[in-house]
Amino acid sequence: MAFQRGYVKKATPPPELRVGQRVEASIKAITQVTGKFGEQLQFELELDNGYKCTAWIKFYEEPSAASALGKLGLAVMQELNEDHEAVEETVIALKKRIGRVFLECTGHREYEGSQYPKLKVVPTEFPPVPVKQGRIQV
Repeated sequence: MAFQRGYVKKATPPPELRVGQRVEASIKAITQVTGKFGEQLQFELELDNGYKCTAWIKFYEEPSAASALGKLGLAVMQELNEDHEAVEETVIALKKRIGRVFLECTGHREYEGSQYPKLKVVPTEFPPVPVKQGRIQV
């Protein structure tokens, strides 16, 4: 039974998603990491319900248009209607100016009796920017 005590906090349960289903997530951080799959961009993300997850995209200094990073770069530049000279410029614009991505469920994994969705960043489109509600003054 999960509970909260001291510094141990109750975890947000994983979302129940079907394979192929998409959800929106806010970008908390994007870092370049090196691991067993080589250089990657690591996305720290949070769903609207508070569930936190991580997704990765293979990093290339000069990505092709067919790679996930190339597709992401082209989509960011199109969304912002500007050209970027380097991947780093695109990553900064994605985090600071767009701030949200779609995640797609590609499968599930089981951990301690719970089903967790495997989520990947959708590199070709972004959620609409929410319109801030305000009072109209006359």
